Amino acid sequence: MRKATASAPSRIDNNEILQHLKEACFTDQSMDLAAKREAFSKVEQHKILLLPVIESYPSTCVNQLKSLATSASKKFDHFNDAPIINVILHAGKTYLLDGHAENDVLLISPFFRGMLYQVGSAESPNEEMLLQGSTFVPTKSMPQIIEEFEHLILFVLCNKPELLRQQLEQVKEIQESVFDACSH
Repeated sequence: MRKATASAPSRIDNNEILQHLKEACFTDQSMDLAAKREAFSKVEQHKILLLPVIESYPSTCVNQLKSLATSASKKFDHFNDAPIINVILHAGKTYLLDGHAENDVLLISPFFRGMLYQVGSAESPNEEMLLQGSTFVPTKSMPQIIEEFEHLILFVLCNKPELLRQQLEQVKEIQESVFDACSH
């Protein structure tokens, strides 16, 4: 099991490259020491994902990661973002708060809930976690999930808006039909 979950050996000097990456991409001058330590620990935690990117794109990875980090921290701007984005954010928030998401979780088989738990956990699944068979279960604590949902939607809109094209078109159609119904 350890062999299956272990990271592949890297061809680059992990310490030197990762230290540069931590400082260049995941910290800035405004962060205090505690925030920098937290950022550094997240880089260490996700090292297994970062090293292949660094190896594949050594000259451009810093700029790519900075760009992704910037778009990941974007918040909805009522003045510059399209209003239909706010509709999607509000619909997701309503779905999560009104109990519909909880009911949908209960409809998923325990096997798939276990897979969701492993994907959604803060740390990579270790041997003990896999043997415990931990599963994704409904939770009454939605504010953090709502915040992550909003970050995800805005991140996708910044980086690959075509992934939400169908949903954006549906919102436009609904808005047009409501305006048509109200104008008659």
